[in-house]
Amino acid sequence: LSRGCDCTDCQPVTVAVASVAAVAPAAVAADDYLAEKKALSSKAMASADQLVDTTGTGTSASPRMQGAGRINVRKMLKANSYITTPNSDLGGFTNTVQSKVELKNSGSLFVEDGDFANAGEAYIEFSYTIHNDSDQARTYKPTVSVMIPSLRIQNTHDEYVEQSEESRAEIIGYDKDVDFDQNDLESYPYGVGQITASVNNDSISVPADHLPTQSISVPANSTATANLKVRIDDLTLSKDWGDSKVDNFNGTLKEYFAKYFDKGFGNYVEGYLTLVEAGEDRDLDLTIPYLGFYGDYTKGAAVEDFDFEREERRLYTSDLVNNYMQNLGSDQYKKPNAYTGSTLSATKSSLTQSQLNQIGNMTTSAKPDGMTYLSVTGDEERPNYHIYAGAPGISERLSARSHLCLLHQPFFILRFLDHQRRF
Repeated sequence: LSRGCDCTDCQPVTVAVASVAAVAPAAVAADDYLAEKKALSSKAMASADQLVDTTGTGTSASPRMQGAGRINVRKMLKANSYITTPNSDLGGFTNTVQSKVELKNSGSLFVEDGDFANAGEAYIEFSYTIHNDSDQARTYKPTVSVMIPSLRIQNTHDEYVEQSEESRAEIIGYDKDVDFDQNDLESYPYGVGQITASVNNDSISVPADHLPTQSISVPANSTATANLKVRIDDLTLSKDWGDSKVDNFNGTLKEYFAKYFDKGFGNYVEGYLTLVEAGEDRDLDLTIPYLGFYGDYTKGAAVEDFDFEREERRLYTSDLVNNYMQNLGSDQYKKPNAYTGSTLSATKSSLTQSQLNQIGNMTTSAKPDGMTYLSVTGDEERPNYHIYAGAPGISERLSARSHLCLLHQPFFILRFLDHQRRF
């Protein structure tokens, strides 16, 4: 590796994290080598370039997606400094450090049962150490970004009014037998006007009175430790949904979480602490990513409701997956029978490998059909009727398929035998 020239026309060299260890001297002792390797990795993270998302707004991509960012070797060698925080994940090992901040769902970020209405103040709060391996003293001004998962309306009421019948047929919940009236909200498919998550983040503005005011000076070849504490619950934000029939949002972060993240009992808050070095050379700035969960992580559903538990006109993640698979542009890949929701059904015998494969590749589904897959909950005519698992030749097996809410991907078939048990 070489420093390269300092002209602004040259593009930064990018390499994989694993390759930076090659610059560690082979002659040093094993412990020194490991320490040097870890320091070099930390320098690569602290000087990395944060990539922006696809919205065109200049918002950094989520730390959950890009970590510290893209390695910039020129900046790494030039800055020769890095940031660490204590690692709390190694049991009794309290002397380990890392170059990322794991706030988890602890401290003021924990809101029991996701009850934001009665929650107190919430802070992004952690200590960090700046390691200055250069021969010059450096002074840094800390600043912090705050980001949350972005929400959007994929299909607005206004767009639906203007769409052709062919395009409307691809909307979740579309029913050709329903007489559409643009002034009657009940006549729209339930997939219209629904607020859903995207892969991007919303950047929340942090006013100056919430940011640290003190600069941090670090002597040459030395370290300095500081604390960051930024209040977030009272940060204000506005959200324009772009839908004339859905009220826009104006309020605080806590109110936003209470209104839109109630089903998950909260959501992530994340961003970057940036240390801006005194002077005009931005190559000397340092960053470290942080991630926490604001709410009650333990209360969120691990799997979606079973098909017989689903709320009417509520949009589930599996609905989005099903709709995508059923309406792929090419008939070669389209899956008209795709169903990735959570199902529970009885079968007269164990599923064959062929049936499992068909369900796994979404050629068919295990949703009760009255033939191969029998309902365990009865029907409208016989609401008190239940199938017994273990009935010979009728329901000797129960088959369940669960859609994992947290991973946002379908989970394959789980089979089990449960004789003489009533559901």
